Amino acid sequence: MAKKNKEILNYASLAISVISSVFCNKKVTDFNTDNWEDFIKFCAEHKILNIVAFGLKNSDVELPEKIKRIFNENVLRSMMIEAQRSTEIELLCDDFEANKIPHIVLKGFVIKNLYPQPYLRSMGDVDILVGNELQKAAEIMLNHGYSFDSEEFLHGSFSKGKGLHIELHKSLIDESLDKYHSYFGTGFERARLIKNKQFSYEFSKEDYYIFLIAHMAKHYQICGTGIRSVCDVFVYNSAYKNELDYDYIASELDKTGLKSFEKKMRDMSFKWFSGSFNGKFDAVGEYIISSGVYGKSTNHELNDFLLNDKKKQSKFKYILTTIFPEKNYMQARYSVLKKHPFLLPFYWIKRIFSTLIKSSGSIRYRLKGVALSDKNDSKRFDDAGLK
Repeated sequence: MAKKNKEILNYASLAISVISSVFCNKKVTDFNTDNWEDFIKFCAEHKILNIVAFGLKNSDVELPEKIKRIFNENVLRSMMIEAQRSTEIELLCDDFEANKIPHIVLKGFVIKNLYPQPYLRSMGDVDILVGNELQKAAEIMLNHGYSFDSEEFLHGSFSKGKGLHIELHKSLIDESLDKYHSYFGTGFERARLIKNKQFSYEFSKEDYYIFLIAHMAKHYQICGTGIRSVCDVFVYNSAYKNELDYDYIASELDKTGLKSFEKKMRDMSFKWFSGSFNGKFDAVGEYIISSGVYGKSTNHELNDFLLNDKKKQSKFKYILTTIFPEKNYMQARYSVLKKHPFLLPFYWIKRIFSTLIKSSGSIRYRLKGVALSDKNDSKRFDDAGLK
């Protein structure tokens, strides 16, 4: 194993030991690194610096003064952002309710309350499902002082100041991920009204967990997912282990082929964070800790190739279909093609120019991973139950 990979495995093992101490309400007593700068960078890439800083700040380990300051500043900043974010989301949801906009607050903003302290669960943004009411909800965002950043096929992005970023979603899962999208629909089909509300929805504990796993699997399959996702699985199961109907969860996950994946992630989360991790990672663990919180663009085409290798495509044929995707994929990306499918060749050219030539993470770079792939790369999916 290359020296750099060994360092990453070591940083991951150290981070997991600190996070485990927080979850188990114990102090860290044995911690050592020769490169604080790279360790902190690793934690930041996985969006776990909040909880690692908290764990080490309250440990019995002697920390360098510079690192103490960094950790103190991080914890204080996280607390301030969390307080501001919570107030803002409450105000927005009240306004959505008053304006009869069905909505569901998703992912990190919900699960943060299961962590020892809410601010320990970092969030790049807050996701709110509004379905077909995106335009109406966007107007309310602007009235609350948010700036419109961008609109993509799945969501619109808004920001306010330096720390507040909100995505308004049209549906839970991208249409191009047909199996997951077919199961969830827009998302409201599986939701229920919050008590004493008329337009504010939530999922049952089981259905929220099913979505959590599906969202994690989506990232895992496309570009990768990081340590924070495994933390989420651990805190959710720890909080609700005596309440969850695991038979129902297994039955529903089986419909999307995620039953084995969920078990793997749940088992891994308890192996990592129950206080007795031995520092050894399997192929799935190594893939996760090498990915960062949102995965790496260099994984995208390689993962797609690995997941479709049952078709026994030649690498040349795979590269060709990557440059010229099927109609269903293109229609999910460019909605105009649903009404005007004859424009498909034009949008192929548009996509080639924007993603193969102009984009900094262009496919021509990512396809190098396909050319260099070998059979060992498939273990990341075989061992996770995704093949």
